[in-house]
Amino acid sequence: GIWAVFTGALVPIQAVQQAAYSTLLEWKEQFTSLFVSSDSAVVTALPEDIQVTYLPEGYTLEKHIQIDAYLNNFYTNDLTGYLNVQVHLINSEKQIDLDNEYSGYYTITFDDISALWIQNDSSMNVLIYEKDDYLFYLAGSMDISELIKIAQGIKY
Repeated sequence: GIWAVFTGALVPIQAVQQAAYSTLLEWKEQFTSLFVSSDSAVVTALPEDIQVTYLPEGYTLEKHIQIDAYLNNFYTNDLTGYLNVQVHLINSEKQIDLDNEYSGYYTITFDDISALWIQNDSSMNVLIYEKDDYLFYLAGSMDISELIKIAQGIKY
C-alpha cells in the first residue's frame, strides 16, 4: 500500500481488484476513528455462508447476527476469553472507534494482506483488514498469532 500523511492522519490507500479503498485514521483524545470507504465496490451483499473454520480450543459461539451488509459472531470460552469476528460490506463509509489511550497501533502483513494490528494494555488484540470488498474486524483476548489463524480460516 501507499502511505501518506494528511493533516496528522495516516492514510493507506490500496487498490484491490476493481475497487478503490481508502482508509483514514482520525486521532482524538482517547480514541481513534477508523474510516473505510470504497469508491467502486462491486459486491452488494455479504455471502450467506461465511464460516469461521478455526477457533482456539474451548471457544463456542454465543451470538450470531447477519444482515445484508454486516456479520457479527461473538465467541467465549470457559475462562474469561472472548472473540468478536465482524465482517462489513464496504459499500459505504464505515466508522469504527478504537481506544488509543492504552493501545499501540502497528501494520502487519499476512497472506499478502496488509492489516492494522491494535494491541491493548488489557491483553486484547484487534486485527482489521480489507479483502474482496469486505472489512474484517477481529478482536479478542488472545495473542495476535491466534487472530491471524482465525482470519486465515474465514471462508466464504
